[in-house]
Amino acid sequence: MKEDCIPDPEELTDIRDPCFEIATRVRWSSVARDDASAHPTDRGVVRGMRYVWNEDLQNWQYQYYIALDPDSPSYEWTKFDWGWQEDLEAVFFSDSQAIERTEEKTSDDQ
Repeated sequence: MKEDCIPDPEELTDIRDPCFEIATRVRWSSVARDDASAHPTDRGVVRGMRYVWNEDLQNWQYQYYIALDPDSPSYEWTKFDWGWQEDLEAVFFSDSQAIERTEEKTSDDQ
């Protein structure tokens, strides 16, 4: 493990912009994309981020704090999770899906 939590300034010369902004809808990428529908992954909304040491990759990476959707597989035991940038992908809804979700939320509020 990296001995300190602060990167050496020389390590920060090539910091790329983060892939996701706060409020971006994301999901964890499926390991086997052909099997993605059979094994749904957690999804949610980016609520925060940090730039931290990734032991597996041996470099500094963005990590995102995700508020999980209530229908995510892990929601029963956790409401939030951290995800590495390379493990996440943006989720885009079609207009019809956005309308359906809005209608669901509206009907739940009544």
